Amino acid sequence: MKYRVAVIALLFALIGLTSHPLPPACAFDNCFITIVPPNGEAAFKVGPWTDNAKWSHCADWWGSFLWLHPDSCFYGGNCDVIGDGLAYPAKYPCVQGVPGCENPAQIIPAGAGVDTSYPPLNNGFYYLSYEPGAVGPVGGWMDSPDQLNSPGCNRALHKAQKEGKLVGSRCFCIGPTPGVCRGPNR
Repeated sequence: MKYRVAVIALLFALIGLTSHPLPPACAFDNCFITIVPPNGEAAFKVGPWTDNAKWSHCADWWGSFLWLHPDSCFYGGNCDVIGDGLAYPAKYPCVQGVPGCENPAQIIPAGAGVDTSYPPLNNGFYYLSYEPGAVGPVGGWMDSPDQLNSPGCNRALHKAQKEGKLVGSRCFCIGPTPGVCRGPNR
């Protein structure tokens, strides 16, 4: 229960920090997040969040794509924004809503909404690539021992970062909760 209250509080805080529209409350399936790469490559979508994921699950992930919060947020603690979210490359200039950000950079996750025609990703863990010729989600790892992290995704992401590739800062999960991704069954 504390987790749900913390997530709802975080969503309200995120809604207040951005003018981007959230998906409509009636959008229970096929919710995608639109990603606009920071290097001028073509936009793409990530998703869907379905299987009892309701719009709040998609909005929750969209918030994580935009902003970073402390781990304590998962346990009913502090959910303040502390940095750029997982869609942003490491050391990317801060974006609107990050404390101390005076000159906000481009918002990479442009919005979220329903799209029944866009091809879905398979269940698993992914990271985002903005490399020319390889733009989009990378992965589909199903090696998570705790449904929170994927060792395979984390290794591949850190390797890409060490090679200087333009990639997102963290992995994310597509799939049912519980089952593939950890969190409350929304």
